[in-house]
Amino acid sequence: MTKVFISYSHEPDNAQHSQQVLALSDRLNKSDLDCDIDQYINGSPEEGWPLWMERMLDEASHVLIICTETYLNRVQRKEKPGTGKGVKWESLLTYQDIYDNDSLNRKFIPVVFTADNAAFIPKPLKAVSHYDLSRDDTYEKLLRFLTGQPLAIKPKPGQTPHLPPTNATLKVTCVNSDELTIVKGRFFGRKAELALLDAVWTENVTRIIQFTAAGGTGKTKLLRHWLDNTSDITYLAWSFYAQGSTEDKQTSATPFFLYVLEALQSPHSLSYFDQQPEALGRHIAALVHAQRCVLVLDGLEPLQHADKGNRGELKDRALKALVKSLMGQNDGLCIITTRIPLYEISDRDEPLVIRYTLENLHVDDGVELLKSLKVRGKPDDLATAVKAYGCHALALNLLGALLSKRYQGDVNQHIQLKALVNPTGDRESRHAFKVMQTYAEVLAGTPELKLLNLLGLFDHSIDLAVLRVLWQAQIPDLTAAISEDDWLDAIDAIRNEWYLLTDNSNNPKLLDCHPLIREYFGKQLKDNQPEIWQQAHERLYEYYKALPEKELPDTLEEMQPLFSAVVHGCSADLHNTVWQEVYWLRIERSLKSYLSYSYVHDELGATGDELAILSSFFLGGWNTISSNLSEDNVGAILKNPPSERVGLR
Repeated sequence: MTKVFISYSHEPDNAQHSQQVLALSDRLNKSDLDCDIDQYINGSPEEGWPLWMERMLDEASHVLIICTETYLNRVQRKEKPGTGKGVKWESLLTYQDIYDNDSLNRKFIPVVFTADNAAFIPKPLKAVSHYDLSRDDTYEKLLRFLTGQPLAIKPKPGQTPHLPPTNATLKVTCVNSDELTIVKGRFFGRKAELALLDAVWTENVTRIIQFTAAGGTGKTKLLRHWLDNTSDITYLAWSFYAQGSTEDKQTSATPFFLYVLEALQSPHSLSYFDQQPEALGRHIAALVHAQRCVLVLDGLEPLQHADKGNRGELKDRALKALVKSLMGQNDGLCIITTRIPLYEISDRDEPLVIRYTLENLHVDDGVELLKSLKVRGKPDDLATAVKAYGCHALALNLLGALLSKRYQGDVNQHIQLKALVNPTGDRESRHAFKVMQTYAEVLAGTPELKLLNLLGLFDHSIDLAVLRVLWQAQIPDLTAAISEDDWLDAIDAIRNEWYLLTDNSNNPKLLDCHPLIREYFGKQLKDNQPEIWQQAHERLYEYYKALPEKELPDTLEEMQPLFSAVVHGCSADLHNTVWQEVYWLRIERSLKSYLSYSYVHDELGATGDELAILSSFFLGGWNTISSNLSEDNVGAILKNPPSERVGLR
């Protein structure tokens, strides 16, 4: 194991300096190095400080010199006698070691915590590279040097040198891994978009193509069709879709990282990248670069800031690093769909990055869509119906299924649909919500409607096993007095008769629907039956908090059920109970240093997860804390608000 010693000055006017040194030493030890500093000694070493310092310098493979004005003054004997004797002694040994080594030096490495301290590097050390730890990427560079891992590997003659050096030990096989939903129904139109995708894949010049459109426009359907009908293509597809895309919505990217590391056969688990989000993003990019493949990031908006001040900027540092790395030299293509243009690619030009606004369907394509759902009528009447619903793909799919099943396919019956009560969302989503309102009326009292309400409890696809937990809970007016056979029949009807469910090719037991459908039916249950809404979430809270095998999970993978427990418990208005039983006790581990330390953020480096967890205790953004929290717990948050703890702007 590589042994490291840190030489630094104790500075009476800067108490934080010693804490920075301690934090650096702790981090190096956690990176599988053997690092020593005087702060680890209780009292004094047995041999005394001078011999201890000499032994540390002799045994160390590398000595980090933390350079400051005070340190340099002590090296140059500019401070009054009797002060800074430790630095004076260590610097004398350092100079002698370099002198004895014929003035060659790879052992003593200058390090600064701020850029301006580079002016205080002692002259004998200026010949070697120094490391400025105020820069985000410097710790990795320092770690590479200390562990002998080069930043770049020179390729053999004739080898194409376009793969990042981090690929040197990676063995990646071509995979087609797909978490993109399968949307029911035939595909119509989009010839220009399909031609564009074909061209960028064939020409191999564009690295990122972004499709921007409102929810329900057909972004996922477009990619699903292109992937399924393009031969000789290797791809990895993931959907981030959650409920809506409001600026107070906080979502974690951890499920994506867990998925992609496994799908690309990474030699590292997610915990390997604790406190190194940028390294995680670059590592995934390296895995993608190792083969020519398409990476699909579908529905990225839950991971973007939606407020005007940070419009479209990614919240997650690892995702930022991934996107930036994908714009570098590689043979692959990244396809992003989102409702909000991505800030991180806004300064790049074509053909490297293509930003494409996906419009609603052409009227003729909308007519063909209705006809495919067995809707009949005169051409002009069909076109009128399509225009009445804004040529919106999701709205037309819902309308077509409704007209076919309820009105024998008569297109003119679309005028029977009532105006939307309490309209919410943008103009495009309101077209779809209007049809869903009629679905709620038609399905009133049936297991089918109750199933849609259950799906509205979640912001993601859900396993059948979790739904069974709710079925067995026998919640009045929601799951009571309905047999499992009736539930399974309802699933079949919602999927195959009403076309409301989407499928997952990798897991047929996962149930999901379009985010706007989840959003609508979840809101209906919450607004119209709040007690039932709370009972359902309380049952899910109890279920998820009991899932982890460990009382105190150690990794992000192990903590995922507890994160879900927080979300559902707070949705049940159990904020204070959730804080005490799960957040404080099991996630933060009752840490007394809570006000300046967070296990998820500081130990695991999971900024996005920290934001997502804490947002559950707030109402409508970061301005209002739930009144269900006790004064002590509210005070704990206010003394160290999320905006300061995780750097939210």
